[in-house]
Amino acid sequence: MYKWAVGRSPCAQDIYPFTDAHKDLKRVTEWTNTGITERHLDEPDGKYYVSVQAINNVQRGPLATIICHSQPITVDRSPPVIQSITNVQYDPVAGVMSMDVDGGDPTSGLERVEVAVGKAATKDDVLPWTVVADHAHPTLVVTNLPENTDLWVRVRLTNKAGWKTDGHAPSPLNVKLSSPDLGHVYDGTQSGQDISAQSSTSKICATWDGFTDTQYTISKFAVGVSSQPAGTDDVSSFLEVPAAAFSHCVDGLTLQHGATYYVIVVAFNTAGKSSKAYSDGVIVDTTPVIAGRVRDGDSIDQDRQFTANETTVVATWAGFDDPESLIKSFRVDVYRTPPDGVSPETLVRSERGVAPSVSAVQLTGFHLHDGDKVRVEVTATNNVDDSVHATSDGVTIDLTDPVLVALVDGDTVDTDLQSTNNTASLSATWQFEDAESSIDHYEIEAYELSSGNETVIFPSIPPRVVPGNTTTFTTDELLTNGGQLTVNATYWMRVTAVNGAGLRITRDTDGVVITNEPPETVPVSPAVSTPSLPSDTTPPDPGSLNCSVYQLGDAELACSWTDFSDAESEVDYYKFGIGRALGDDSVFVFQRIDPNVNEYKASGLAVLFEQSGSYYATIVAVNKAGLSTPVRSDVIINVDVTPPKGGLVIDLGDSSDQLPATSDNDAICQRSMTQVAVSWEAFQDRELLVFRYEVAFGTTPGDTDISPFETVPDGNLSYTSTELNLTTVRQVFATVRAFNEAGLNATAVSNGVHVSRVSAGLSPLTPPYVNDGSRQNIDTDVQGETNWTSANWYFGGDPCPIKTYKWTVYNDKHAVVQPEKILPGDQTSVHVSDGSLQVGQTYYSVIVAVNELDVEQTERSDGVTVVDLSVDPASVVVTPGPSSVVPGSVKDGTKEGVDVNFQLSMNTLSATWGGFHTCANEAAGNTDEIDYYEVAVGTSRTESTKITSVRVFTKVGLNTKHTFIRLQLTMSTVYYFTVRAHSKSGAVAQVTSNGVKVQRKTVITKGHVEVAKYTPSKTELSFSWSGFGFEVPLISYSWGLVKSTVTLGTDCANIVSGKLFSNIKHKQTDVGSDTGVRVKDLTLEHGGEYQVFVAATDEIDNCVIVTGVFTVDATPPNEGTVGVGSDLNDKKVFYSPTTDTLEASWSGVKDDESGIKQMQIALHKAKNASCTVTEDEMKDALEPVVPHVEIAVKESGHYLFRSLTLMNAIVYYVEIKATNGAGGTSSVLSKPIVLDTADPYGGVVIDGHDFKKDLSYQGQNIEMRGVFKYLPQIKEPPKDREYPMTSQHGDWKTITHEDLTLVTGGSMKGVSFKPDHLSYEPDGMTISLQKDTATHTRMASAAIETVAAAYPTGKYDFHIKAAGSSLGGVTAVSFFDGEKNTFADMPIIGGNYPLVIKKKEGGTSSTTNGVNIINKGTSKDDESEETRGFGFQLYPNKTTNVNESQWLLVVWAANIKQPNMVGLPFDPSEKKHKYTLQIDREEKLQDDEIWSITMYADNKRTAVLMGAKNISSDAQLILGVYPRDGDVAETTNDFDQPKVTAVFSELTFPPVIEDPNRKGAPFQENNNVPIVKFFAGVGYEELKDDVVPFREVAEPCIPCEGLCVEEICNNTCKPNEVQLIKIVLDNLELVNASIYDTEFNTTTLVKHFLTVKAVTGSGRDVITSSDGIFMDLTPPYIDELYHLDLPYSDKEPVHFQGTNTTIAVYLETMDNETKIVEHWWAIGTSPGGTDVQEFVKFDGKENRVWNDTLELEEKQPYYVTLTTVNEAGLNTTQTTSGVMLVLTCPNVSMTTTYFNETIPFPSSSVAARITRNQTMLHVGWGDPLPEDLITQNINFSIGRQPHIDDIVALTYVAGNFSGELVVSANGFYLIGENITTTNLTMIAEWETKVDDLNAQYLMEPGRTLYANLSACSYGHHCCDVPMVPVMIVRKYTTYNTT
Repeated sequence: MYKWAVGRSPCAQDIYPFTDAHKDLKRVTEWTNTGITERHLDEPDGKYYVSVQAINNVQRGPLATIICHSQPITVDRSPPVIQSITNVQYDPVAGVMSMDVDGGDPTSGLERVEVAVGKAATKDDVLPWTVVADHAHPTLVVTNLPENTDLWVRVRLTNKAGWKTDGHAPSPLNVKLSSPDLGHVYDGTQSGQDISAQSSTSKICATWDGFTDTQYTISKFAVGVSSQPAGTDDVSSFLEVPAAAFSHCVDGLTLQHGATYYVIVVAFNTAGKSSKAYSDGVIVDTTPVIAGRVRDGDSIDQDRQFTANETTVVATWAGFDDPESLIKSFRVDVYRTPPDGVSPETLVRSERGVAPSVSAVQLTGFHLHDGDKVRVEVTATNNVDDSVHATSDGVTIDLTDPVLVALVDGDTVDTDLQSTNNTASLSATWQFEDAESSIDHYEIEAYELSSGNETVIFPSIPPRVVPGNTTTFTTDELLTNGGQLTVNATYWMRVTAVNGAGLRITRDTDGVVITNEPPETVPVSPAVSTPSLPSDTTPPDPGSLNCSVYQLGDAELACSWTDFSDAESEVDYYKFGIGRALGDDSVFVFQRIDPNVNEYKASGLAVLFEQSGSYYATIVAVNKAGLSTPVRSDVIINVDVTPPKGGLVIDLGDSSDQLPATSDNDAICQRSMTQVAVSWEAFQDRELLVFRYEVAFGTTPGDTDISPFETVPDGNLSYTSTELNLTTVRQVFATVRAFNEAGLNATAVSNGVHVSRVSAGLSPLTPPYVNDGSRQNIDTDVQGETNWTSANWYFGGDPCPIKTYKWTVYNDKHAVVQPEKILPGDQTSVHVSDGSLQVGQTYYSVIVAVNELDVEQTERSDGVTVVDLSVDPASVVVTPGPSSVVPGSVKDGTKEGVDVNFQLSMNTLSATWGGFHTCANEAAGNTDEIDYYEVAVGTSRTESTKITSVRVFTKVGLNTKHTFIRLQLTMSTVYYFTVRAHSKSGAVAQVTSNGVKVQRKTVITKGHVEVAKYTPSKTELSFSWSGFGFEVPLISYSWGLVKSTVTLGTDCANIVSGKLFSNIKHKQTDVGSDTGVRVKDLTLEHGGEYQVFVAATDEIDNCVIVTGVFTVDATPPNEGTVGVGSDLNDKKVFYSPTTDTLEASWSGVKDDESGIKQMQIALHKAKNASCTVTEDEMKDALEPVVPHVEIAVKESGHYLFRSLTLMNAIVYYVEIKATNGAGGTSSVLSKPIVLDTADPYGGVVIDGHDFKKDLSYQGQNIEMRGVFKYLPQIKEPPKDREYPMTSQHGDWKTITHEDLTLVTGGSMKGVSFKPDHLSYEPDGMTISLQKDTATHTRMASAAIETVAAAYPTGKYDFHIKAAGSSLGGVTAVSFFDGEKNTFADMPIIGGNYPLVIKKKEGGTSSTTNGVNIINKGTSKDDESEETRGFGFQLYPNKTTNVNESQWLLVVWAANIKQPNMVGLPFDPSEKKHKYTLQIDREEKLQDDEIWSITMYADNKRTAVLMGAKNISSDAQLILGVYPRDGDVAETTNDFDQPKVTAVFSELTFPPVIEDPNRKGAPFQENNNVPIVKFFAGVGYEELKDDVVPFREVAEPCIPCEGLCVEEICNNTCKPNEVQLIKIVLDNLELVNASIYDTEFNTTTLVKHFLTVKAVTGSGRDVITSSDGIFMDLTPPYIDELYHLDLPYSDKEPVHFQGTNTTIAVYLETMDNETKIVEHWWAIGTSPGGTDVQEFVKFDGKENRVWNDTLELEEKQPYYVTLTTVNEAGLNTTQTTSGVMLVLTCPNVSMTTTYFNETIPFPSSSVAARITRNQTMLHVGWGDPLPEDLITQNINFSIGRQPHIDDIVALTYVAGNFSGELVVSANGFYLIGENITTTNLTMIAEWETKVDDLNAQYLMEPGRTLYANLSACSYGHHCCDVPMVPVMIVRKYTTYNTT
């Protein structure tokens, strides 16, 4: 049976188990072998595997076989999927469409893919469904798709289950066939270059480019010609050209002059589309350019004849035109003719390519001389390259001023008018001369001298110009009173003579005085000038001008000059300017400078050097005679970006003349094997002067393998290189290199000269030959033809090209068969029909090769025999012919080997010959030799009848020279010498010379010997010569050498023979046509002077001789010194301050014998960083950085290496190589150079020598002292402190103090500072403010503090978001110098002023540039307990009284009552803003400093507070928030308290400096480069030395660490040890300057700043100044000094005192410049004595001082000595007049008193008196008074009680004398004495105030008055004088006692 099953994998039955496929069939025959499942499986789509089991019928054990299918049955009930159809492409050329299809069927796979195209997305009407192979990238061929139609590309997928899916591209395809992109068509043959005109009338050409097609390919072009722009091909029809073509010419046209033609180019692409482009047209021009005119100068209408500018040539032109093709360009050639009348005109400049719009040039950079004539030739070239020339008539250089012969007042030149009574006019007469350019015109002015004032009185518009032939002038107008001259005034005339070149001199007459007397004159010699002029006719003696190295971009140039002098009239002034030449000030105009000034700094130059060129400074010294001397500096700067432009270079060959560089003079070949010469056109450079040429020679263009570059002597445009070996060289190419003044160079190469060995008499490099037969290189021995002759040959062994060949055929009898035939030089075979050949004859071809030097080579073939080829060739026997004679050469003249073309003799003719030899056939056993010669003379070389027309053949034997005599020759005929050589076998060869002509007597133009002025060798010498001119050709040169003392004479022939002298160093030697020699084995002496002579002999034996003198200098130059920078003395190491440049300098490079000819400079680096490389070790120890560069020759100078990349840790060396005039060289190497790219660190400079005490004042002006520190070791400066404030930092501490401390005193109780109100967030530190619910009486906040480290120039940055204004939170930053853990601030009450306000007024307030500025105010009363601090607040304004702003920025200082409050334009609580607090020192006091505080908000300066007192270095910086005015928020809900929060972040503070006095920063090196010197100077400003220029004051001790410091270091110095360096600037004369303020009537001293400059080896420096010191040269003065008796008075001066324990004095001291800083006092018993008390210091603030612990003696005088000291240390000492002790009162026991107008009291028992006068009291006292003379005064008072003075105050009324006084309503006075009315303290009306100033004496009745009288001693001890009381009664009052 069969069973089958279905599973999900092979052999599996998990879907349908094995089941009998035929179980329902009874018979086997009914089996279908097909299985059908019994039930619907309903399985998903997928792969299923069928297995079949076959079971046999074995009854007892059936066997089974199972077949499992590995190929599944796929159930697929879904269609394929199309995800996308993209990248639809169509190539219309190939007809191919392609696309990308993202789709498929994952279940059953794809059966096929079809593509269709329709005009709609559902149609296939363009392309029906077509099956394609690749379903992912379908490609199919589709042709003829419609253009410009939207076509939908459709794709249909069919899977293997038959399901289908179709889709279409997301957008339609539109076939647009594009044309090629248009290109450009250019007229002409040069690709990419368009011409506008042409001269051809038959041909037109064009090139094109730019035709492209990004979609298709260019398939072809078509070219046509049109007569119209954008027209048709009416001139030439379109012609197809290949797609690869980019040019085409159309020939055979008939073009019309003046017509314009246009080339049409059509480009076709592969899609069949085309694009058409036209050229812009070319005009046909067959007519020449119209010539114009050229004028010298800048005006076409005025031609200049003279000029004084020797550096600039100016020309103008007009009239050049070409109506058809227009002018394309101009060429401007400048020619110079020297004034000597001998030297020829030379081309000195050629400017090519001048634009057609240009009509004038101003060419600079010339070096012309006085008398030179310069003309300008302008060549105009049109656009068809046709040219026309025009030239100016030339301008002459005149550099000399006019010369004054005479100048007088008056109208005659013989007398000088001294005075005149003519008041109407003035006259002058003169005579000026100018031999060069004549006087062009005069300028006239007249002057008046009256009352010491000079005034121009003529003309009204000065000057008056008169013609140059004027000699007398009289004024026609006067600018004086009414046109009249003033009597007794002096007048003079000023005459300026201007020559044709514009040079001018100005001279004054000596003046005439106007008088009332007859005129007075003095005679004048015509040979002298006016008597008034100084007797000085010479300009000042020239000096030197030196300028600093200038780089582009520098703002300043410093120049100085020396050595100008004028012994006659002195230098009156200088003029300084900058320009392109001597005297030119076109860049920086002349500035007049006083004669006592010798330096000038020109500023503002950075934008002036805009044009390329060389720039120079000029200083002009002008003497008092008006004569001037200009001196030019070296080149300041060369500005150029373009190299020179080269021209034609030609080879001169053997020419002895240095010919100009033209194509006609270009040599093709030369004979010399030892030298080569070249000439060239001057290189052009529009910007700079081409100042040096170099020439090299090589075997290929541009190569230098023959001779390296050598410098050409100045002014030469040709060069000859000698001492060469050219024997194996075929061709020599010259390379000329030109350098401009900027060092830029360009090269030009010659086309080469061939070196002809044959012409030099040498064998060729490969031998020549002549073959019979026409096949090249094959020789034919026999031929059968009798009607033609042929030959081939080779003469290429000589490098010189062959110009022509001469071919002649001879038979074996030497008869001419083929006459001489001239063939071109490029032909090497010939085949000529000739029917005259005979069978059996042998024929020879003779070839004469004539090269470009007209030198002939003759070669003969070995012959060809004519045979009869009709006979059996095997039977033909060629019998070798007889021997032949090979022709030689014949030379006209008598000198062997030398051919002449001319001779003088008319009756002789000579020739020499050689080279004839036999050619025997040795194979035939033949031998032969020359038997004899025959010679003849005729007038033809070829006509047989004329060969012997003068002399027939004459046998001369074997002689090789012969002379025919007694001839009758004529000058117009050429004569030929023919030699016939006969061999012994009978062979003959005949050769004729090239002829000689009789010449009249001629001369040889002398040349010159080019021998170096100096030679370095005593045994060798090289020299050359040139410039000889010959009318007939040269025969040879010869030379010799003698001492310079030998006189050669003029007999050239004898000199050449050596007969005239015996003292010869080298015998006369013939060198042929060579123009240079090198000789060895001489015996010359060092320092010896010799002359070499060269003789030139021409073909007619003319001879001239020239000489050259030279000196032997066998020693090298003095090598000098080289280094970096300007100071080279004793340097052990140099430093470079930059990496890209290095300024090298040198000195002492010279040669006393032959001078320095050339200098080169190079930069090397040491291979192993060695610091000890010497000149001998250079080759092995150094490698080049900058190879040798030629530099200007100077004994001392500078050179700037540019574009370098210098590196640290590498040692560099500069080398100077000098070559002297003799060629001797020397090299000097600098000391090592290392890189120094960083300035040193500056240190603190202290005034005075005490580093811990910085002086502010000094009391002398002759020296300045200072001290500073130097730390060699590099120590990085401390970095700023940065706090992000996103987390807690160890530098900060939280404040826990309860209250806010007020810097104005007291505290604010309304706030507590708690740590839990501070937190750190990603945005920064936050501080919150809210009500303290624990107390309900405070607000809770937080604060944090750190060390402020505040000092001047410190800057503090804060980023702060302020606390909101709803709770009145003040966000504060405070700098507090007080108790730690305390938040101190200055609260502002109500937005106005501080909580505590002192009565004293503050300062002043002002606004500057929108910034609020508060000046210093008054400090607190109690200085001893002063609180110091300052800070700022972000304050929510309670009122809007400050700029109506809601927020204030408050800046405060504790010592200033009025803070600065500025309204903010923003809400600081909305977001963070940047706040910056800047501290600056405003004033330095003795112990304190005054600072200014500047605040910036968001980098904008907002507020300034001046006058803040400094805080200490350990003061705190505090951040915090507190409630405005201490207000506590009114809230009710403790669980929902509002709060405001401030955020602080990104804080940047200055570093904490260790030295608490902030004075310890040392000077330090940087980059391991030591400081080598310290300089010091004094200035009125910081960092300046304008008072005392910098001078060297110290050299530090340098440790031995660092690169190349071994030679300058000290082993005892330690790198980390601070050196304290004290300096003194002495021998000064400082000015005690001050500034007086007229507004405030104050005087302020001017500070002097001690400035120290630390300089490294490279010159890098750092400059630091002290904080300045005032000079006070006057000591303080003591205004008051006197003794006090303190128990008596603390103000009144005394000479006596009544205490024996105290000495006291009152003092007043002052110093107008500085402050009093010290007081010292002493007490002695003698003036100045200190025996009672030594000097004791006191502060002097209370203006009094005392000592109350003494034991003094009575009647002993005591003296106080006071010394007061000011801040400058100056003191004044003064002693009192003394004080004496009086310890008792006067004795008054006998003194009497009385009252007038009183009566005694009635009762004797009452001691009183009665008066009825209420308005007066009359008191008296009398003798006896005390007699001990100690009574000083009598005092009086009145009171209501005894000893009380409440009515009349105690008053001094008298001295030691009796008296009376009256107290009345009218006052208080002594009888007979005037005393001041005393104060009446009491009057009768009690209710009147006691201080009523109108009180009078008026006593009421009943009043008892007690008068008190006391006598006081000088010791102020008083004793009362007894007095009775007085009662006031009425008139009728009665009285009695009780």
